[in-house]
Amino acid sequence: RTDADPEVQDRINHAILDAVNASGRAFITHTVLGSRVVLRLAIGNIKTTEEHVMETWALLQEIAAGIESGPAVTRP
Repeated sequence: RTDADPEVQDRINHAILDAVNASGRAFITHTVLGSRVVLRLAIGNIKTTEEHVMETWALLQEIAAGIESGPAVTRP
């Protein structure tokens, strides 16, 4: 969501991070850039394929869509 205020967007990003990692299908991390929480996908394994990356992208989109249409995100 690009229309959310920065604090709400940061909580949404944390919720996405938590859900992706809890799924066990991928692991992502975050960093703070310019006081905003941003998600990071680090690929370090030489056996990672484009298919793996695309599956992770689809997972991120699926989770983000569910969070944006679901109840309010409450992570501090």
